[in-house]
Amino acid sequence: MQNEITIYECAEIAEQERFWKYLKEYFVRDIFPGEVNCFHCSEEYRQNISALHDRDENPIHYLVFCQNGQEIGFALTVVYQTEDGKQFILEFCVFPEFRGGGTGKRCAAALLNWGRENGAKVAELNADTDARQRFWKYMGFV
Repeated sequence: MQNEITIYECAEIAEQERFWKYLKEYFVRDIFPGEVNCFHCSEEYRQNISALHDRDENPIHYLVFCQNGQEIGFALTVVYQTEDGKQFILEFCVFPEFRGGGTGKRCAAALLNWGRENGAKVAELNADTDARQRFWKYMGFV
């Protein structure tokens, strides 16, 4: 189906390296504009997140959104299956060239569906700007 959003989890080393490249670009472009030395771009941050990714219980997942065979964004999320079934979305990004036309909403819906398929009963995130709050409110968040 054309324009369907699919998600794959970065399992291979090359996929994980590409995910980290996307994440750093996102931090510098969208979250901390121009701050190439921000903590979230540091090796310390990467080691912290990698440890959470590698843990046995409730690992963080590196996910990539695809549309028509092309990578269009990513998410960093965890489902606390050993606790209350909460999916926590740490990061969510649609690449700038794919924004608009409902692509973000389709990616968010796919991410929430992925969470349900992986044991999530509820989802939570932090949204620090009015635009992000409006977006996630549209997706059903309070």
